[in-house]
Amino acid sequence: MTEDIFYWLALSLTPGVGSILFKRLLDRFKTPEAVFSAPMKELLRIEGLGEKVARGNLKRPFGKSSEKELSLLGKLGGEL
Repeated sequence: MTEDIFYWLALSLTPGVGSILFKRLLDRFKTPEAVFSAPMKELLRIEGLGEKVARGNLKRPFGKSSEKELSLLGKLGGEL
């Protein structure tokens, strides 16, 4: 598993981040990893991203859901 895939999956699994917000975040920060390491002040400048989602979902430990999904994918013989 590359770290890059991990962060892409983590962002796509983030509650409150749909396709439009996903695109806005990537337009601003360029990579999913940069989204997770962005300062709160910068995150809150994104149209449609409220403080609840930013603090509760983008600034929390997020690895378990991504690891679980990648593990299940691997058990099924799939690739991402």
